[in-house]
Amino acid sequence: VSVAGSGSGASSSSSVRNGGRVKLPKLELPKFSGDVQTYQAWRDSFDSLIHENESLTEVDKFNYLRSLLGGVALSAISGLAITKENYKVAIKILGDRFGQRHVVILAHMDALMKIPVVTNNDDIKKLRRVYDQVESHIRSLEALDVTSESYGCLLVPVVLNHLPYEMRLILSRKVEPKEGLW
Repeated sequence: VSVAGSGSGASSSSSVRNGGRVKLPKLELPKFSGDVQTYQAWRDSFDSLIHENESLTEVDKFNYLRSLLGGVALSAISGLAITKENYKVAIKILGDRFGQRHVVILAHMDALMKIPVVTNNDDIKKLRRVYDQVESHIRSLEALDVTSESYGCLLVPVVLNHLPYEMRLILSRKVEPKEGLW
């Protein structure tokens, strides 16, 4: 494992498959700057490449960790000297600050409430972007075991209000609302 020359991430370049060596392309680990919506994905990658790497010392892991943080995430662990004990402290601070389930859920719900309004039925790019954003946040909520039943009655009217009027009319005529949803 090595840090990329620009300091932008850690990388791994080879793996063993079926008894032979297979050369894989470098895997860049991006910086984490404090977006709670991306913390778990970043943390899983960090764990795979750095945290669970038994050939690295705790001090090495802490150095990698600091090099992969920016913004408020780096500020959250500022002041910690690079020691074996402080690596564990830093990991706990980051998890407590950015990995709490309820905080992540609130961030996804807030993002859903703030999706851009589309006023023109013919603006396919904007409609596709709204659709992709809604789907992405819903998948993320499902990954957190939050079911659509728990937020559907709130989300459906919010999303509908972000669509062009003509599209809302078409949807209201074609879709039978489920009891309690809208």
